[in-house]
Amino acid sequence: MSAPARFLPDLRQPRALFALVLSTQLLALVLALTLSGAGRDPWHDLAHLSVLILWITLLSALGLIGARPWLLRYSAPIAGLIAWLVVVAATTLVSLLAWELATQGGQPPQPEQLSHYLIRNGLIAAIVGAATLRYLYLQQQLQQRSRGEALARLEALRARIRPHFLFNALNTIASLARHRPAQAEGAVLDLAELLRASLATGDRTVPLAEELRLAHRYLAIEALRLGDRLQLEWPEERSLPSIEVPPLSIQPLVENAIHHGIERCPEGGQLRLAVTQLNGTVRLTIRNPLPADSAAEDPPGLHMALDNVRQRLHAGFGEQARLASRSEAGWYTVELTLPCA
Repeated sequence: MSAPARFLPDLRQPRALFALVLSTQLLALVLALTLSGAGRDPWHDLAHLSVLILWITLLSALGLIGARPWLLRYSAPIAGLIAWLVVVAATTLVSLLAWELATQGGQPPQPEQLSHYLIRNGLIAAIVGAATLRYLYLQQQLQQRSRGEALARLEALRARIRPHFLFNALNTIASLARHRPAQAEGAVLDLAELLRASLATGDRTVPLAEELRLAHRYLAIEALRLGDRLQLEWPEERSLPSIEVPPLSIQPLVENAIHHGIERCPEGGQLRLAVTQLNGTVRLTIRNPLPADSAAEDPPGLHMALDNVRQRLHAGFGEQARLASRSEAGWYTVELTLPCA
């Protein structure tokens, strides 16, 4: 499916349909204020225009939903022309029905009056429809560009994860192979799972429990190297909410906590991860101790993973997802907030 052809939002979604209805009612208000004058009741005009434009909007949306499979087969200009004709046709049909209802039981109108009514409504629909479709096209292009950039950042993040700890992991496995082969085998399996996840392509989402299991595999490898310096406070899997998250959205945050926090503390420390659910959102909190020299300038790579995860979350969930971080009282805290649905 070519990206330019898919310029219309899915009008079957309640949020998109609500935005469309709201914008058309604002148009009705503007037209009512424009038409109001001496001797005219603006509220009567608003009620008439609201009902008329609402029916035009719903009929146009129904037509676009039905034509969506065909629109996706054509290029953007042809699909846009078809969608524009659907809007104009819906306006003409609703205008005819409204004219018939308004003139029932009264004096038959002159043909030129009906022509003027239809032409006026058709011109308004043609102009407003063209402007709306153009806006939807530009909006869709912006979303697709942002999505492409987010996927590119994900690929860059995947490429960064592997070399970062791969050398230390292989050295650890080599040192365990002779004296503790069972632990070495477990480390190899954990490393293989991490590499499998980092090599996966696409923009799919994964369950939160699966993403946390992947992060725990990473920590299992680091625990072999850090020993007693690494302590964990980890939530039970059965208590986790069943939500989907982007892949590699938690493991980089855990990696940050190890590489820039616990690893730099001579005595090590405790990595704490908590998951809470409140008011339709899920909050993940990751905390790690800060080294004694944390007041100095942050290393260049500290915020790289945070920025990548934040931008990918924004591309996937919009303003509903948030990623915040702060340093206080010798601890570094990262809070990840996601919508439940």
